[in-house]
Amino acid sequence: MLKIQSSNRFFIDTLKLGAGTTIGQILIAFSAPILSRLYLPEAFGAFAVFNSLVITLSMISGLRYELAILLPHDDRDGFHLLNLQMLLNLSFALVFGVLIGVFRHPLASALGRPDLANLLWWSGFAILLFGVFNGMNYWNTRFRRYKMVGFARIVDSAVMTLTQIALAVRLNLGAGGLIAGLLIGKAAENSVHLVTICKEDRHFWRLENRWQHSKALMHKYRKFPQFNMWATLLNTLSWQAPALLLTAMFDLKVAGFYAIGERVIRLPMNVIGRAIAQVFFQQGAEAHRTGKLRDIFCQTVRMLSVLGLIPTLILSLAGRDLFTVLLGAQWAEAGVYVQILSIWAFIWFLSSPLSTIITITEKQEKSLLFNILILSTRLISLAVGGLLHSARLAMLIFALTGIFSYGWLLLYTGTESGVRPRTTLKLLLATDWRWIVFTVLSLSALHLFSLSPIWMCFAAIAILGAYSLTIAKQLTATVRISRS
Repeated sequence: MLKIQSSNRFFIDTLKLGAGTTIGQILIAFSAPILSRLYLPEAFGAFAVFNSLVITLSMISGLRYELAILLPHDDRDGFHLLNLQMLLNLSFALVFGVLIGVFRHPLASALGRPDLANLLWWSGFAILLFGVFNGMNYWNTRFRRYKMVGFARIVDSAVMTLTQIALAVRLNLGAGGLIAGLLIGKAAENSVHLVTICKEDRHFWRLENRWQHSKALMHKYRKFPQFNMWATLLNTLSWQAPALLLTAMFDLKVAGFYAIGERVIRLPMNVIGRAIAQVFFQQGAEAHRTGKLRDIFCQTVRMLSVLGLIPTLILSLAGRDLFTVLLGAQWAEAGVYVQILSIWAFIWFLSSPLSTIITITEKQEKSLLFNILILSTRLISLAVGGLLHSARLAMLIFALTGIFSYGWLLLYTGTESGVRPRTTLKLLLATDWRWIVFTVLSLSALHLFSLSPIWMCFAAIAILGAYSLTIAKQLTATVRISRS
């Protein structure tokens, strides 16, 4: 099914990084019932706003030069780019930290959280921490230190959750406790990265950091601040806009259905897709230099398809029943939204990790145009649904335009890798056809006989469990082959 022969290294690296991400997500998930009893909903609301502001700004604090760290042939150039990114991040954090602190009261009111004003003083420090992480993360990725990166993510999740629990029990700080846990956890993660760099890369510290050389690198990779930075901002807006527009055009209930549905859909990307994207970026950059980008593209599409298609089919056929049984009847409509969005989510799951090919081939202007397309189509889709007073129609148009946009991205990155669109489309169905037929027929038959949602839920979970065991056995076999 997986057909992994030529690039066991890619697969093993993904497992190393994915394991750390998965454990970190599990720690956060297990802490949720505890934190929800220690903090009020208002505290989580303020924390979410602070977190969104910091992440958005920290993503552009280094002008996206951290992405260029993986590209040069010479490791010394990569280190110069790391230093450049750190300097830019420090300057950005100082300037915006002061500005946010001075205008914290009007900014907090504009964000709809006046109670957040006094906590915004921490935003500059938070931007610095997250920006530093971006640089060191890509530097260690350049040298394939995936075990360490995965361990650092576990440290971040563990320290953050333990700190948040301890501060709530001891000091009852409200949103301040959640924010403090976020910052201390990120500082701990950065410490793991920094210790590794100091231990493994001390010889780079002796390099002469000439301004003329750094200036030449800034010019060589100027497309990152020119295009990637703005593309990142647009991408962030495209994910934040739907909830805001749905609230304005419908009500908080509809926005809540979308929010919980989107969270379920994006979970595989957070756990699996990000690990694959990070490994693909490093190995894709290396493959591009050696003329082997086509092979790694085909293998990655095949792997993503095998991992994502069956869960997508399950959600598209049993989403409403799963939400009704697992979350309660009041969340059934969110399950309908997931059913509508599932095929779009699959195409997005495939194309998003591979979008780094645009960076690898230094076609950043395409990324900017793509993010303009995504934001525009999402706004139009939701506006049409709002004008026609149909949230489901808004979701349907949202999904169709998303399939078109992300489908184009997948085919474009394939073409840039030397893969014909026809070949890419064939790779979408790399999953064993017997699993596809069995899943569709089984769940469709249960729908036809109008059985209880409990039976649909049981069947969906059973199919997913059996399929996961099959994949796990093949992963185990792949690991054994690579070690032998």
